[in-house]
Amino acid sequence: MYSPSVLLVLSLGFLLIVAPITGKLFLSIPYLLMVFTVLANEFYLNKRLFIKPNNHLIIKLNYIKKILLFCFVIFLTNLAIKYYTGQTVIGSIAKFLSGEINYNAYQIFFKEEARADFEAIKLLHISTIAFIKLIAFYCIYYILFNSNEKLSSIIFMAPLIVYSISRGTSIEFFEMAVFTFSALYLKSKIYRVKNYITFIASLLLVIAGLYVFSSNISLRMGESVLDNVCFGPFCYEQGLGTSLDPIFFLLSGYFFGGFYNISTYIYGNNIFDVIYPGNIIFSFDLNHLCEKGNSCAAWHPLLPKFISLMGLFAIIPIVFIAKLVNVALYKSNDFFITCLIIYHYTYFIFSIFIGEGIFASNSNILILIFVLIKIFNNRRIQK
Repeated sequence: MYSPSVLLVLSLGFLLIVAPITGKLFLSIPYLLMVFTVLANEFYLNKRLFIKPNNHLIIKLNYIKKILLFCFVIFLTNLAIKYYTGQTVIGSIAKFLSGEINYNAYQIFFKEEARADFEAIKLLHISTIAFIKLIAFYCIYYILFNSNEKLSSIIFMAPLIVYSISRGTSIEFFEMAVFTFSALYLKSKIYRVKNYITFIASLLLVIAGLYVFSSNISLRMGESVLDNVCFGPFCYEQGLGTSLDPIFFLLSGYFFGGFYNISTYIYGNNIFDVIYPGNIIFSFDLNHLCEKGNSCAAWHPLLPKFISLMGLFAIIPIVFIAKLVNVALYKSNDFFITCLIIYHYTYFIFSIFIGEGIFASNSNILILIFVLIKIFNNRRIQK
């Protein structure tokens, strides 16, 4: 099985071919940069993924402890939902089942209550989201690597799903999909799982992901998603003539927005500003281009910021990140932690070229800190 980052590149290549959008040639340079970076990084990563971790992180709880833990997690989830959306767990589910849109209410409440501003209580809710996300990831790992008590594992994934529903977003489903691909990739490498099994599992995951995405967008934008023929910087044009065209069009608006911004940055600057480093004062990000009337996508990738600091030499440290991931994989002797390392690496590639996903999410940063602590702790124990 290919690594999640390679699958991401292949999926975007396929989408670039079938996407019913105008100006696809404009996106070619960022895509080729992504292909080069990922393939160069794979050269390092594949060396260590054949080393077998020797520990399973298995948490054994009896039914009473599971019930108490689940109630505690639901309680924390309810507090987080109340803080970020002004709703409750039950209210969010009721709205979702009735077909109401949670996303608009979430956005209004978030702005009115200034939830983007820092306050001490926010640390508790960020930690809660990281905790329920880590539980969901562990449940996915447990289902794939163990054969016992899979039903309870599925139930413990519910808090993160409910949190996603309360905001009317799909990002948590996307993150669970990325982690699932990471775990499937590790399992295929370690146990030499037959390719058709992982292919079927991956295909089902993609189908489920597309269903969740299209359902969520339908709720937010209405049944006719093509009433507005432009989505972000892209406009609709005749595609393959299939029922999947609306989904491909909307996926393009999300996943090619970063490519568009990178192209806008490269073509909007003087060639010397792009090639050579040190242009930090004048073009640190895309804001100056957006203010000049350019149509910028909502998701801002990190690559323009890297280029502002280092020019096209920014590709060198990005590729070098794979070496650090390689070291982390070598130091990790635990299946679950290894899955988390692959997950964060894939999300890092996503953040560089598509959107600031991993660094825009405080919960992901907390999970990354947890992974680093585990790695250094294992190193200390081994000494």
